[in-house]
This record gives sequence, C-alpha cells and structure tokens, in this order.
Amino acid sequence: MHDLMKFKGIDHDEVLYHYTSCKSVQGILKSGIFFATKSSFLNDTNELAYILELVEMVISEVENAEYRHLLRLSIIETMEEFTQRNIYVLSFSTDPDSLTLWAEFGDKTGYNMAFDGKKLLDAIKEHHPITLHGHIIYDKAYQLKILRNLLFVKIPDELNITFKDIMEEEIKSQNTEAFQELTTRFQQDIS
Repeated sequence: MHDLMKFKGIDHDEVLYHYTSCKSVQGILKSGIFFATKSSFLNDTNELAYILELVEMVISEVENAEYRHLLRLSIIETMEEFTQRNIYVLSFSTDPDSLTLWAEFGDKTGYNMAFDGKKLLDAIKEHHPITLHGHIIYDKAYQLKILRNLLFVKIPDELNITFKDIMEEEIKSQNTEAFQELTTRFQQDIS
C-alpha cells in the first residue's frame, strides 16, 4: 500500500478507551473478541461520502478547467465505488471521560473499557491486518491541506515531475503513465 498520508500514531504508553453498552462489554469479556463495524452501518453513514466531498473541494480549487475536468473524470467518478467498499472500523478514544461518547454509546448503563494502546494494537495485528490506525483529524481546513499537499506536491515529488507537467502531458497525450500514477496513488491513499 502506498503510504504518503501519515497520522499521529498511538504512543507506547497511551491508554485507549472503548465506550460501549453493558451487553457489548459482556460479549467482549466472554469471547475476548472485538467486532469491527462495517462502514455502511456507522452512526454517520456519510463518513465515507465526506471524503469524496473533500476531494471534490480540492479539485474545484484547480484554476485550469481542463485539469479540473481530467481530475474529476479520473478520481471522483471512479471513486464512487469507494463508498460501497467493505471497510470495517473499530473506534477508541484517548478521552477517559467524554460526555459525547457516554451519551452516544453508554446507553444509560454503558461502560468505558481502558486498554494499553500498544498492547491492544499488537494483539489486533497478530490476528488481523490493520490498514490504518491513528488519531482522527477533525479540522476540515487541515484535512483539505493534507489532500492538497498529497495531490499537488507529495505524489508528484515521488514521481519526479511537477503537478503542472503531469497535467500538461495528459492534455497532450491521453492516458499518460504519470497521470495514471498520480490519480491511482491519490485514490489508494485516500482509500
């Protein structure tokens, strides 16, 4: 997997908290297993569509209309299936007493289970691959900054060609290797 997007990882001594219902705690303790949630069943079913919305915002900032058109065709239209993928999520918090999480998951008789973050991640990785883990970025401006940097700077730098040169080559000769590589890597990273 191409890995240009970096998230603040879990520190070695970080405690992770899992807010859940009484019934779920019983299931976890009895089986020793966490069940990840399929993304289409998350509380906010628009979470994955939100990523596409951000990508559209970044592409719409491109001044050149031809560039925008090519990027929309190659990235946005081919990523619609992204929202249909089987992505599973397991969520923890670093906040030991979040009113929001108590209200959402506590169900009036909920629990907050504390785990050694490093040991938990190691145990999960031992049995199942983890594609990505880290702290979530909630700041929309920062999310957009990351996407801009990825599309316009980081991936082109790895390809040893500027974003503008990639786009100009694509306009002259369709389906160029550099453009295909740019859009494929971008899609992989945001996936």
